[in-house]
Amino acid sequence: MITRASRFFFAAAAIGYLSALLYGFLTGASDHGGVTVVFTDGGVVDSVIGPLTFGWKGLGR
Repeated sequence: MITRASRFFFAAAAIGYLSALLYGFLTGASDHGGVTVVFTDGGVVDSVIGPLTFGWKGLGR
């Protein structure tokens, strides 16, 4: 059985990770011409791979 405090911390960790993904996408996109350029050039996958792999891979154009 998962306690109430554990559920709170799991939710907080999930929100923190999703926020980090969004932050990584936006900062990676801003380095390469903006969000609209990333969407039009097809670099969405590259800009999401960086935050998903904790910076191991990603935009290196």
